[in-house]
Amino acid sequence: MASVRDRISILFLVIAAVAVLWFVLSRLRFVVFISSSWTEVILIVVGSIIILFLLFDHFFNRSR
Repeated sequence: MASVRDRISILFLVIAAVAVLWFVLSRLRFVVFISSSWTEVILIVVGSIIILFLLFDHFFNRSR
């Protein structure tokens, strides 16, 4: 069974993923306009998710 800390980490990861997807999809016309390849878009989304997750983890786990 997952601990509360694990569940909160997963919750923040999901929130970060939704925020990044919302940001990208709300500005999709710019991504299409500069004609990025799918791999570039995927790398940007994954990188943004990782950065947001690490920021949340840093600010909410200051005891470590």
